[in-house]
Amino acid sequence: MATTTIASEIQGITGVTTADANFIVSGQKFVVANVPKNLLKWASKFTDPSSDGGNASGNIVVPIATDGILSVSRNGFNAQEVSREDSAFIEAGSGSLKLPTSKFPKYYFDNAVTDKGSVVIVKPTPTDSETAKALYIDHTKIDDDSDLRNIVINYACFKEFAKLMMREELQGNYEQYSTFFKEATCNLSLNSTTVTHDGNANVVVGLEVSHDNIPAGTYVQIITSSSSGDAASSFELSNAATSAATDATLTFSNKGFGTEHWIETEEDSEMLMARIQTIQAQIGERTHFGQLSQQHYNLALAEIKSYIENNPKTLATAIAMQGAR
Repeated sequence: MATTTIASEIQGITGVTTADANFIVSGQKFVVANVPKNLLKWASKFTDPSSDGGNASGNIVVPIATDGILSVSRNGFNAQEVSREDSAFIEAGSGSLKLPTSKFPKYYFDNAVTDKGSVVIVKPTPTDSETAKALYIDHTKIDDDSDLRNIVINYACFKEFAKLMMREELQGNYEQYSTFFKEATCNLSLNSTTVTHDGNANVVVGLEVSHDNIPAGTYVQIITSSSSGDAASSFELSNAATSAATDATLTFSNKGFGTEHWIETEEDSEMLMARIQTIQAQIGERTHFGQLSQQHYNLALAEIKSYIENNPKTLATAIAMQGAR
């Protein structure tokens, strides 16, 4: 079932390059878990005895993980569910009054199969001529053409914004976070602090610079020239290169250069203030993503509530209950 439009909507709302397919599936399953099953019969599907069992080859194995089993039948006759605790009573030869018949079959659930759904054991045991089927909600039918697609979109956006909020550079210890990027066009000169390259707007003052020809603890001290706009094409290091290199790949990161470094090691008040401003911006960005995540989760819940309350089947039930009073 196509979810191309759903993915496009998610990307448009969140700004991510590629919508996470797992978040879309989670959104589809969120719908199945929260909407009453009788309102999702349009998304139901029968298991196929030729591929999913329910014939002489074995028990029914629901092809997807779901608790949305609507019914089970054997040879066209609806089966009655029994608990696993009572399963021995419906086995042939039990002598129990609860024994099923071909016209009054029974079933129970066994442990699920890895990467699939529940195992449904039907009695009397199905044959190739008298097969058994399970009717279940197929979450993949909540796709681009479904009236419930906006719930999937909002739920996936909730997950995407939560993921953006939890990016490493926005977390707990704002003093350290992982490598930002690499630049492969850098030119180093022996005993020189000057580095030239093709231009990269991500190169800013204060970033740690790592390379075999550069002493540990070196950082970008000054941006000396730009090729176009804000794309720095030349900068000064805090330490001179120990060897020359052409088109060297330098690694830039913020790791190790927090407020404590600029106070105690460098005693640089300007860099300290710049770092504080960066931290404040990160906190603000994290808060913003958190608010957006919560907003889209609330929208998903509101749309589920609206779908349930305004569904004709729900209204008919409410009217019938009102009339019975």
